[in-house]
Amino acid sequence: MPPDLDIAPLRPEEDGEALALDRKMLQGLRFPLSFERSTFRRRAESFDDHVILRGRRDGHLVGLVAVGFKDTEWLGATHRTAFYFDLRVDPDLRRQGVGRAMADAILEVARPRSSLGYSYVVDDNRATRAMAQVYGFPPTGTYAYLVYPTFKGLPPAHLPRAATLDEVHERLLAHERFDFYTDPRRGGRLDGHVGSWLLEADGEVAGCSAWDNSPVLAEVVQRLPLGLRLARRARVGPVRRWIPPIPGPGERLRSWYLFDFCATTPEAGRSLLRHVARAAATAGIDYCYVIGQPDEPLLAALRTDLPAAFAPLLRYRLYCGTPEGDFRPVPRVYVDIRDV
Repeated sequence: MPPDLDIAPLRPEEDGEALALDRKMLQGLRFPLSFERSTFRRRAESFDDHVILRGRRDGHLVGLVAVGFKDTEWLGATHRTAFYFDLRVDPDLRRQGVGRAMADAILEVARPRSSLGYSYVVDDNRATRAMAQVYGFPPTGTYAYLVYPTFKGLPPAHLPRAATLDEVHERLLAHERFDFYTDPRRGGRLDGHVGSWLLEADGEVAGCSAWDNSPVLAEVVQRLPLGLRLARRARVGPVRRWIPPIPGPGERLRSWYLFDFCATTPEAGRSLLRHVARAAATAGIDYCYVIGQPDEPLLAALRTDLPAAFAPLLRYRLYCGTPEGDFRPVPRVYVDIRDV
């Protein structure tokens, strides 16, 4: 640890400084985003059992890291699990050992209380990937989300019905088997849930739930790549029918995450997503993010409704293992919506 770095639990009166540091952090290289939160603590408070550490140097808050504890089924066994997130280091102090010291401190807190640890890293986040390798954590699994603009309003072939989160989740578990699974209904809050739907027609079934993450971790555009800048300028007159709304620098992304998405056929999934996209557009939402496995046929089928340039597939890597160094591959990952 750098000798002048003071690491301790984050106090409520330090929340404003934590938010200021968080706003300095960018996610993504090609399409950089910053974060906006009601409080810095709000994300950690999604878990009943959590710890947030802060690091101070010369009186300034320069580092943050958090962990949430929950029960997870990993390759057939149940573990008390530590989910690591929100590692933040002041950009002016990178490569000075602050990030390593914050990671060491949170591991020291979490390892005596857990038999499994994990984190997700966006695929182009080289710095965090490099740190994971320093600690001997190889990537063990992946997930992705499909960006689905809501602007087209395509008609569904069949109309789903409103359902409960429990109904959809149980339908998913009847349809899918996961090698890494946490029940999102246990050990925390689900107040980002905005709706659930089930489609049952012609012997086929599809379901999903929607989550608004903006009170917890809203994404704010910092810079657009050239192609999106040109598309934004071109979105006038009749062309608006073919180009989705593209927020500019400083604007929030208005989005819903669609989780527990399952379908017995791609056609049923497409019909369900068309209906949910229309409901999202009515609520002022520009994009739905459909969470799934990167190479599964369902995500590819859902993407066919839209121009590929405006419906990218964003990949995340799972880093997961035990303190003893067991890092077995995880073929099918369930994403706890509280982790996004």
